[in-house]
Amino acid sequence: MDEYDWAVQECKGWLEVTVVRDGGSRQLVEVYYPARLAQAVADELARTVASRPGTCWWSRV
Repeated sequence: MDEYDWAVQECKGWLEVTVVRDGGSRQLVEVYYPARLAQAVADELARTVASRPGTCWWSRV
């Protein structure tokens, strides 16, 4: 990663990298700053609840 990539990663609050294993298989790995992860979870819950008015999201878990 160059300086630009690190600057973008810092602004987003998360880093997405592809790890290549010895056998050639690839795995996408996302690393979040704790505060950004909490925000992402809260945003997703708000979006889920808002898309299903009148329902409880926890009753479907």
